[in-house]
Amino acid sequence: MKSKSLKKNLIIFVISIILIPILFLLVLGIPEKEPKSLLLSLTSISILIAIVIVIISTIFLAYVDKIIIKPIYNLLDNFKELSKGEYDLYIENDRVDEIGELLDNFNKLVASLKLYRERENKAKEEREEIIASISHDLSTPLSVIQAHIDGISDGVADSEEKKDEYIRIINKKIKQLNNRIKQLKDYSSFGIYDKEINNIRAKESLDRIVDELNRSFTIEIENLFYKNDIKESTVIGLSDRMLEIILENLFSNSIKYRGENPLEIDIIAKENPDTVIVEFKDNGKGIEKSELDKIFNPLYTVDKARSTDKESMGLGLSIVKKILNNVGGDIGVTSEFGQYTVFFIEIPIACKIEMGVK
Repeated sequence: MKSKSLKKNLIIFVISIILIPILFLLVLGIPEKEPKSLLLSLTSISILIAIVIVIISTIFLAYVDKIIIKPIYNLLDNFKELSKGEYDLYIENDRVDEIGELLDNFNKLVASLKLYRERENKAKEEREEIIASISHDLSTPLSVIQAHIDGISDGVADSEEKKDEYIRIINKKIKQLNNRIKQLKDYSSFGIYDKEINNIRAKESLDRIVDELNRSFTIEIENLFYKNDIKESTVIGLSDRMLEIILENLFSNSIKYRGENPLEIDIIAKENPDTVIVEFKDNGKGIEKSELDKIFNPLYTVDKARSTDKESMGLGLSIVKKILNNVGGDIGVTSEFGQYTVFFIEIPIACKIEMGVK
């Protein structure tokens, strides 16, 4: 805690200016002389007192200039630079008074603005990259669809077998477009957290969603191990739709990067005092260490040559992270390339319980 000593120091200086002349009079005393000599003595004393006052005032002004005026001018100069968009600013400060606190607050302000600007620039670059990627990823299947429709219309598909093949390709590309549009919709839907989202029972919702997804992906998944140790009364601040999107993307990611062996998925759910933890492990191709810190970036996809799904835009895991971050949760990952990948999902337990007791 910084001591507020500036005010105290200024008060001491002012009191000194007032008291020193009085002390001079008390020490020297008023001489008992003839009026003429007395007047001369008083004049000498007054001059001496005036000199002392000038010296003290000079020292006081120098002190004020050093501890107040110069720091304030320095602060103003930095504010001018800040107003021009310069964020690489820092004022050296080792003071423990009010001015020191002011300088500290300026440094904190600059750091906050710099961080905000960096995030804003990153978001802008991300949006531009997404738009460019959308244009490319949507135009490719559309071109294929157009080409095959023209082929049917122009008679290039001159047999029923060839027409069926063209229609099959068109349907496949339409499905691909729908998947990409769904990803984009999910990604944009969770840019702002909806404060009105109802809390849900973690155990009940997890059981239902995992069962539904397991049945949906039963062809791709050889074996699913599921264990849920969450209490029946535990409530999380997440909607059913959000939880479904999180798990659906993790299932899809495991299928997308499954290895040569039959796909096995282990899901273990448990709780800490403040959070619900879901571990999601698969025996797929794994992720190289150099890519672990990138997989949650929008549009990032691990080497497409290792992917069995060419329809993804690389938004799945970034959607998961965005949803979790918006509700105060997080997601992490560990992996051994060629062996396994484990995702760790952390969801805060709701502070206000609307359904049951935590």
